Order: sequence, then structure tokens, then C-alpha cells
Amino acid sequence: MKLNLGCGYKKMPGFVNVDSDSRAKPDLLWNLEQTPWPWEDGTIDHIVLTHTLEHLGETTEKYLSIWKEMWRVLCNGGVVEITVPHWRHDNFVHDPTHVRAITPIGVGMFDQERNMENLRINGAETKLGLQCGIDFSLAKIRYDLCDPWQSQMQNGQLSEDDILELMASRSNVCEQIAIMVAANKPCRYPNN
Repeated sequence: MKLNLGCGYKKMPGFVNVDSDSRAKPDLLWNLEQTPWPWEDGTIDHIVLTHTLEHLGETTEKYLSIWKEMWRVLCNGGVVEITVPHWRHDNFVHDPTHVRAITPIGVGMFDQERNMENLRINGAETKLGLQCGIDFSLAKIRYDLCDPWQSQMQNGQLSEDDILELMASRSNVCEQIAIMVAANKPCRYPNN
């Protein structure tokens, strides 16, 4: 089974389209902050959240409960595709319904292998995977750049390192980020 969570008016064929707004006419009307979700453990292969996650989990407790539910319902190797506005783009800043920035590093904190390495080097990252008892591997990150940056990168005028530096120092370089993670079940470090 595949889920399109927070689908709004963008339905995906072959997915169960879920939203809390009845006007969108989802397949299932559900508030994703209400847990537990109505799916059994390990029954989902694929979850898509397109411009959804940044609207959810205003409190840390609610946000972490959403990640725990994703991990619970996913099968081993099941994937979550997250697309969110870049936190330094005006689309993120201006929308009053955005409650949190979603970043690759923040998502990576649910990776128990990363948590263990961070412990080994006495790092300061929060070990969310270990603390929550869930484990996601970061599989892929894609940055959708704005022009003129996209054109300059395609023309070879800017390197990937140049783009990363620009994104760290300027607004409106990147419009959105797509992050894919895979569930590791059971957790790789269940007793830590």
C-alpha cells in the first residue's frame, strides 16, 4: 500500500490520498497529527508528503509522533518522499501555516547509524533515531534551484560546492528540497 499524506487537491493514482480537509475530497479524511494512524504496523511500502510536513507538528511532541507513526506503518525498506520549501526561500517564510523548517540534517537525525557516529565523536546533534526508537536511512536529497542559479549550474558556471555555499548565505537560491528516506526495521541499534 502507498500513501499520499496531506494530498490536498493533488491526488496520486495508485496511492491512498489522505487529507484533513474534506473540501479536497481525499480517499481518507484524517488529521495526521492524530495518532495512532489507521494502518497496521509494517503494511505501507511508500509514503509521499509533498509540501505537507512543514505544516505539521508545531510542538516537538507532535512532530516526533508523526515520525514514529511513519516508521511504525512502513515495512522494512519502505520509503518516505518528502518535498518541502527551502527554509531560506520566500515561499517558506511568507506562509503563516508553516510551523517548522525541514532540513536534510534534521531528517538525518532519525538515522541511528548517524546517531552512533555522532556519539562516537562526542557531537552535539540530537540523537532522534535512538531517542524515539526509530531508524531511517537518508537515501537521496535533491535541491530544486531558482534561476539564475539553476541555469548557471547547468552551464558549468557554478559547481555543486558553489551552490551549497550560496544556499547557506543567500535567500531564494533554492525553491524546494526533496528528501527520500528508507525505514530500517528492526532498528540497527535497538538497545541504545
